[in-house]
Amino acid sequence: MLNATGRLNPRISAAICLIAGLFTGSVALAQTPIAPFTGDQTETFEGFAGGNPGVSFAVFGGSVTHNQLSGGTPFIWSSGGWGLGGNGSAQAADGSQGFGMNSNSTGEFVFSTPITSFGAYFGTAFPDDTMFLEFYDAGNVLIGSQQSWSYTRAGDGVLEWHGYDIGGSATRVVWGSLSGGGSAPAIDSIQISTGAAVAAQPLEVPTIPAYGLALTVLGTLVIASRRLRRVRKPR
Repeated sequence: MLNATGRLNPRISAAICLIAGLFTGSVALAQTPIAPFTGDQTETFEGFAGGNPGVSFAVFGGSVTHNQLSGGTPFIWSSGGWGLGGNGSAQAADGSQGFGMNSNSTGEFVFSTPITSFGAYFGTAFPDDTMFLEFYDAGNVLIGSQQSWSYTRAGDGVLEWHGYDIGGSATRVVWGSLSGGGSAPAIDSIQISTGAAVAAQPLEVPTIPAYGLALTVLGTLVIASRRLRRVRKPR
């Protein structure tokens, strides 16, 4: 496998790089979208009095804090009472109440116990307005990347599900709208899991076909290298 100079044959080097790519390329480090699930804890906002709960208030029975980071007034709304512009009026995903923030706001959920999965029903004002989620670990380092999406409804105000296997343990989730104006992001029926991630994509290892491909490539290059040396060998 070494050439005449004592260095690793370039073909073998290429094979090693290929195999390393097969291994490392299969490890998922970012968030994975997941279908609606019932978490270890659920926040429906049904137990709150309507109106302004304050810029900082307890949710999930007191184990989690929501802080408003920017924008207008936070508000516990009832179905039909929170306008989403051309998207209609927000409809609760369960029960009759949800939570929103005025004027292109952002907020955060702060968790005393790290979470591994997060999902909720979201909406915001004006067609094609963009919402986002960011997940941060205990060191306040962003996990994976920002998740964003457009929300557009034909005037019915139905909130849409967005849920993620976080790809790590998060102690803070930032959410809101990326667009300007009175975008008024809304959220309801929040689900969180603190144990094994829901519908998680496990840390992948190369499958049997991947191993087979890697070994085949390596074997082919070794054989080709030996044959080439025989051809070049002086007689």
